[in-house]
Amino acid sequence: MYDDILPDDWDDCDIGLSPNECGATTGKITYSRPDYICRVCRVTLRTEYDIEADDDSNYQPGGDDGVGGDDDDGESLEGSTAPVNELEQENSPRENMLLRTYNSLREMIEEMDETNEPALAPFIGFFVGNIDSLAGFYMLFTKYGPYEKYDQPPSLKRAIGNTSAAYMMMNSKITRFRPFALYLSVPERSLIGEAITHIEIHNGESFKRVAYLLELYSNKVKIPSNFLQAMIAVWEKIVHPIGNELDRIIGFLGAYCSMTDFKLTDTTLHEASGVSRAVISRLRKEYVSRLEKM
Repeated sequence: MYDDILPDDWDDCDIGLSPNECGATTGKITYSRPDYICRVCRVTLRTEYDIEADDDSNYQPGGDDGVGGDDDDGESLEGSTAPVNELEQENSPRENMLLRTYNSLREMIEEMDETNEPALAPFIGFFVGNIDSLAGFYMLFTKYGPYEKYDQPPSLKRAIGNTSAAYMMMNSKITRFRPFALYLSVPERSLIGEAITHIEIHNGESFKRVAYLLELYSNKVKIPSNFLQAMIAVWEKIVHPIGNELDRIIGFLGAYCSMTDFKLTDTTLHEASGVSRAVISRLRKEYVSRLEKM
């Protein structure tokens, strides 16, 4: 019934929903001249200029559903000519949560932009260019997704900040979030920890946290890729000093490389991780001592 609305190259839902959940395939499509919009994820599916006239089509464009920037109250679609059973008159709780997520992301973009902080520019650009993916990724952690971490978080902005940092770390290999953390009013190390936790939840039981972090940070400081498997093997055998996991990983990378021809300074490791130079220096020395005994 909706084949004449969907794009010719339609394949899968943009945010990964199943055909039974996706608004585009279940008829949850609204018309806001000249666009046909999925009411679940707000993606523009097609414009009326793209759709060829088809006398057999029984899907007629209705009026604007009133669901725009900040209006998510699910008012009835006054003036709509679409049959009631084909175009719901009210948003579902899931749709309303998704709309609030989009609104929060837009507010975060505006707030970051209004700070006039140059260091936030890369984060603003990422949010603008990936808003659909960031909204979809956050929804995975709500009661409407598989992970159910967030229902009514004390701060929606911080919850979205956590999932957004995780998404950036996974997909763009970003390891420093100081400007973004300052904007959220949280310690950078806390935000990094939340990002790693969300990545672990997303990847499931097969996720190897330490191996992931060794690869992430070794790539960031340009350690030769052929070092990785050997580093993981040594990490699993060595007796580790007491300390924070990320601190130990960074100290270990510095110590391991100091035993090779590839040298890393404490400053390079600090800039990639945010771990203090004093902590890196101390842990590097401890790991060197232990590596020499292996």
